[in-house]
Amino acid sequence: MTIGRNNEAPAAYALTSTIKRLLDHLTEVDLYSEKDLTHCSHTLAKLREIVKTAEPHYSPKLVTLLSNRIELCQASLTNLQNRLDRLGGDLPTIHEKLISILRSISLANTKAKVRPRKKNLLSVMPVRKLLTWLIVFLYRGPKAASSGEGS
Repeated sequence: MTIGRNNEAPAAYALTSTIKRLLDHLTEVDLYSEKDLTHCSHTLAKLREIVKTAEPHYSPKLVTLLSNRIELCQASLTNLQNRLDRLGGDLPTIHEKLISILRSISLANTKAKVRPRKKNLLSVMPVRKLLTWLIVFLYRGPKAASSGEGS
């Protein structure tokens, strides 16, 4: 994209592809937080505004295509939100913290400083497995966690 063209239909098309891939990834890995979904929701709202302003300037086919892609992303986002809404009570707060810790551990695993020390990596893996188990337990219940799903 050229500078200054980020809020036009062609850039919106590229962004819908990125959002769709992100939502598909979040669905596949089943590890996401409310913050992830909020960000995607705001981006989709911005895309809807871009499509509204694009209607008089671009082909109706492009506008329809963009609208359909946004609705497809919205359906995926709604599905993810419904899955997250199953958590009640204090679980959303605990879930957010667990996701944050898991991401921090994953980041530490990719740092160049940590890589040469295999001993450090090995000590991180049991913690990561435990956190993954806890998240599966929160989402799918005790049966799924004890059967080893998500490991």
